[in-house]
Amino acid sequence: MNEANSVEALLEEARLVAAMPPPEERLRLREAAGFSRAHFAATVGVGRQTIANWETGVSDPTP
Repeated sequence: MNEANSVEALLEEARLVAAMPPPEERLRLREAAGFSRAHFAATVGVGRQTIANWETGVSDPTP
């Protein structure tokens, strides 16, 4: 494996293990940015209910 691939592998591993903020912080961050659930959902390519689930702790976002 060359050095560039090694760096890419380390970055990918770090991205996968990065902790998500708790649900209440997800909600606070979205609202602080001025996004509605519908707008944020459209931006990240999921449904509005998925955003609600992330913000209430029903489910967690996956990379």
